[in-house]
Amino acid sequence: MKQTLLNSSYTLRSKTPEMIEQELWGVLLGYNLLRYQMMEMSRHCPGIYPCEMSFSACTWAILGFINSVSADRSGNIPKYLAELHASAPHYVLPHRREERIYPRAIRLKSPKYPIRNKNASQLN
Repeated sequence: MKQTLLNSSYTLRSKTPEMIEQELWGVLLGYNLLRYQMMEMSRHCPGIYPCEMSFSACTWAILGFINSVSADRSGNIPKYLAELHASAPHYVLPHRREERIYPRAIRLKSPKYPIRNKNASQLN
C-alpha cells in the first residue's frame, strides 16, 4: 500500500492523531475499493482469481477510469465500467511455472583486478 497508494511515502501528511487516523482509514478504504474492483474484473476472466491480477496495473487502470468518468456525465459510467471490465485480461499475471526450481547458491563476485598467476611471478 505504501508504494502504490502513498507514492512510496513513509510519512503521513497529517499532524494530529485524529487526522492521522482519518488518513489511514482513507488509505484502507481506497485499498479495499481497488481490491473489490479487481475482484469484479477477475470475474470477466474465466479461471482467473483476483490474486492472479497485477495490483499495480489494475490500480493504474482503475485510476484512469475514475479520472475519465469524473469529467463526463454520470450516465456514461456503466459504459466506461464495461470497458474497464473488458480490458481485464490485459492485467492478468503470467502463471508460475511449478517445474522451475532454483536452489540457493552463493555467487562469487568478480574481482576488481586481474589475479596474478603464481607461476608467472616466480619466473621473473
